[in-house]
Amino acid sequence: MINSFQLPEGVEFDAGTNASMSAMAQAMEIRNTSFFVCTSGAAIIEINMGIYEVNQNTEVVLVPDTMFRVVGASPDYKCSYIIVARGLLEALGRRSDINLIRHLIFNPTRVISEEEMRDMVTHIYTLAATISRLKHSELQRIMMLNTIGLYLAEISERSRELWGEETVKTSDRQTELFLKFLKRVRDDIGEHRDVEYYAEALSITPRYLSQICKKRQQSPKRIIDESLCFSAKRLLYGTNMTIQQIAEELNFPDQSVFTRFFRRIVGVTPTEWRENYWR
Repeated sequence: MINSFQLPEGVEFDAGTNASMSAMAQAMEIRNTSFFVCTSGAAIIEINMGIYEVNQNTEVVLVPDTMFRVVGASPDYKCSYIIVARGLLEALGRRSDINLIRHLIFNPTRVISEEEMRDMVTHIYTLAATISRLKHSELQRIMMLNTIGLYLAEISERSRELWGEETVKTSDRQTELFLKFLKRVRDDIGEHRDVEYYAEALSITPRYLSQICKKRQQSPKRIIDESLCFSAKRLLYGTNMTIQQIAEELNFPDQSVFTRFFRRIVGVTPTEWRENYWR
């Protein structure tokens, strides 16, 4: 069972097969690059507030700073996974592959053909899992670097074949602004919740920001509210802070305002969510 896609301090990678994700119902922020492919069963997952269905042979790639949770999974859900620390990707020289990262942000899932699963993907995940069980050494690190490098090259080439070079190169101004908006929200959500602030920070009008988000089936206000709710959930499940303390931490006027906000977004109060949806 995978409890999270996080790595312990000092660990550069992990991999395994035949794992479940039932313990990942809580929202979390992914700090590493994570790959997993469904080998049986089905699941519904949430990635950056988008809902995705994962069935057998569905491949998922989570880039760093992604918000992720498992909405639900069938009892027979199993997956193979590879988790890679940021530093290891830098060693591969892949950190600068901005076009691929942008593509994966907006296309985190893909159904793999049976032929691909048999000839390529299954072998890579099995090899990675075997390498991760070896005694820690420089040779082990080199073997994992080569395996992940091969996998990333395959993903990059496949993306260009399926969606074309122009789709992968999403360097247009609107995409740049949308990514900057998401990062700014993550950084400033504790202090700022109004669309006007973020539009001004990006040197655009609120109307233009709304148009950018609308093309991605989102709205600036929804992204802000969901990000604030994500921060609240992280404090609810990751600390022993009281509801009043969390309200103060997130700069709500008082606990009742925070509770009303949380219930409007989630459907239950913070106390109910902590007691029934996480514990």
